[in-house]
Amino acid sequence: MDIPIKYIELCLEEIAKCNAELERLSENTAEAESEVPAPYPYDGMKITRKNEVLLQRDEQLNILSEHLQAYNIGVRSSASTGYYPSSRQKYIAFVDILGYSQIVEKNSFEDLSRFVGFLIRDVQMYLTSEEAGKSKTRLYLHGFAPDLSEATINNIMLSDTIIFWTVDDSAESFYEIIKSIRNLMFFESFFTNVALRGVITIGELEFVNYDITHPSLTINQSTLYGKAIVEAYHIEKEQEWIGCLVTDKAINRFLKKVPTPDAKDKVFNNFIIQYDVPKKGNQYQNSYVINWPQSYPIKMAKESIWNCFTKHHHISELADSVYLKYQNTLKFIEYVKSTRTDDT
Repeated sequence: MDIPIKYIELCLEEIAKCNAELERLSENTAEAESEVPAPYPYDGMKITRKNEVLLQRDEQLNILSEHLQAYNIGVRSSASTGYYPSSRQKYIAFVDILGYSQIVEKNSFEDLSRFVGFLIRDVQMYLTSEEAGKSKTRLYLHGFAPDLSEATINNIMLSDTIIFWTVDDSAESFYEIIKSIRNLMFFESFFTNVALRGVITIGELEFVNYDITHPSLTINQSTLYGKAIVEAYHIEKEQEWIGCLVTDKAINRFLKKVPTPDAKDKVFNNFIIQYDVPKKGNQYQNSYVINWPQSYPIKMAKESIWNCFTKHHHISELADSVYLKYQNTLKFIEYVKSTRTDDT
């Protein structure tokens, strides 16, 4: 077998050129955002100059990957040791997909794959979103997708758990994580009909990633550790609704870091609200929570929330414990609606 050394070298040269061009464009915003014709098969469309270079680099990376497979060798990533993190204090959002085991049991593998694929798409969309329903996208080799180079928070998905965390404990990081969770919960509840329950808190947290890829084998040893994730896990499990509690620790850290009254008002007026959170044992805890329902009428909400507990589970009736979550969620939506001054 001929080893395509020269082709690998050419790919590396082209990738280096693309990286150099991206660095240059980073200092020339107007040129980076200028429109250019999209390549085949997107004839007639327009994309930005930055997107054009990214697309060229993606193509070279794919070619390089194909050439490297001929060696039948693994590629090892660098691993973060976690010994000298830039900031150990981070905001974390721990989000659970309610009824996930039933979704797995009641659907074919093909339907489950589609469900997971859509969920991954939605999570990525709101890692880069400015507001609900709008996200920054870029053109990839196989079509448009969220531009994750614009993401401001980290994310990992493990079966029925979706975890988000920030790079530090700044006020801007708090804003970014609550914005992402608000937009994701709103979209999943009303349009995709996926029931999410979560908590946002702050504490020591570190992520370590080590993996080896091989043409026929993948070994991934990623772990997220720290007191914050243990705390978040326990608080999330205690809630009895579709909703997301924000701990006092997280609120107090934000208030300590927030630079201006306007920045504070931006968060409290648009993303969080105080509410008596329903908990196990018929208990309630007055806390700040994510204000995700927004402005949908209660009639639509009833159908959408019902579907969150039934649609992907292929059931028509709810067990008492699940029906309680359904009722508690509707009460929250009604409460949010009652606090709005623009309703007629």
